Amino acid sequence: MAQAQVGQTVTATVGLESANAPNCGLRVRWGDGAVTERKINDPKEMPFVTTHTYAKAGTAIPDKKPVCPGELSYCENSKKGMFGCKP
Repeated sequence: MAQAQVGQTVTATVGLESANAPNCGLRVRWGDGAVTERKINDPKEMPFVTTHTYAKAGTAIPDKKPVCPGELSYCENSKKGMFGCKP
């Protein structure tokens, strides 16, 4: 699980294998009520990078695992605070 200090800016980087598919909606829930939303329309917009600064102490973890479509499988690296789908 990733850890950040209050007032420290954290970065989320999202990469998609299917970046050629237009109109892909992304939503990052930071765990403190803040949400970043982005619609990806062009493969050149990947990877998508966004930042957030926490105002108070707490723990942010994903509220649920993603549902991986088709032959993609779920993967996570809790030490790096990363999760997603992979071929």
